[in-house]
Amino acid sequence: MKTLTTKSNSLKIFPFNMNNFLSLTERVFPLWQPPVGDNNFKKVYVEYVIRNNIFKNNLQFELVDSAKNEFCAAAFFAGLGEHSLAEDWYDCAFKDFSLELKVAAAMCRTYLNYMDEKTFSLMGKDDVKLALFISLKPGSGSILLDSICNDFKAKGRKNIFLWTDCECDWQWYLKHGFELVEEDVYKAYSTEDRKYKTYIFKKEL
Repeated sequence: MKTLTTKSNSLKIFPFNMNNFLSLTERVFPLWQPPVGDNNFKKVYVEYVIRNNIFKNNLQFELVDSAKNEFCAAAFFAGLGEHSLAEDWYDCAFKDFSLELKVAAAMCRTYLNYMDEKTFSLMGKDDVKLALFISLKPGSGSILLDSICNDFKAKGRKNIFLWTDCECDWQWYLKHGFELVEEDVYKAYSTEDRKYKTYIFKKEL
């Protein structure tokens, strides 16, 4: 895949380099770690969440500041019917943990698969799903996403879909041209005091 262009001479978009996987994990670890288990389990859990958003395609991108040799942002996408790489990794990764922690991992797996399937059910063959979107530097995420959207539009893609939940900055998408198409409550993660809300967004290209 060719390098995409941005409005900055120093900011370049490349296929995602797995050498930056650790940087992604460190960035989201405080936000995505589960409430159970030791540090080792939590790291594997977060790694699984990230791997669940890497699909069997060439639609994983990163934004790099070439002048500073700095990794700035990442965005992973999936087309309709594509499968995550995490399923090839899950059983081996969690096999040595206790039953309690395996149950926690299984709950996460069920949730992620459920939301992915809901989102895919709304998509057409020319649509694409934004599976993972992480900015390590303020403003870099917008640059990366805008550039990729322009490239997708030129290649005939029609819409971008994504899902997120109440633990993420879901309002960001409303401010950047996305339409909320579905809001729901995920009962397995809800309590009497707090409804765990999920959101599916769509953006026409």
